[in-house]
Amino acid sequence: MSGKRIRPLGTTREVRVSMNAEGTPTAVVVGRCTRRVSTVRERWRIDDEWWRTPLARDYAVVVLDDGRPLTLWTWSKAAGGSRARKGEPWRHLSCPPTVPHAGALS
Repeated sequence: MSGKRIRPLGTTREVRVSMNAEGTPTAVVVGRCTRRVSTVRERWRIDDEWWRTPLARDYAVVVLDDGRPLTLWTWSKAAGGSRARKGEPWRHLSCPPTVPHAGALS
């Protein structure tokens, strides 16, 4: 196992997302690469801790023009989430790395 780094699961990266008038993602800029969104598979909002300080996030699963799926999220303004700010960036939820079977590590 020498030379292998341990990476955290579920990390996020800030991305720029272009939206149409209806608020549907149309393009995503990851690093210096701009990709068009070919399909929006799913959109949802999670409202959590409504009994304390509300935390609300908007999510979208999109498929880019190169066929790559991405899960995007941002703090929700519409639901009154306490962390939402004007111009809040979208984030890309990275896929967790493949975890080898426990027997393969020995």
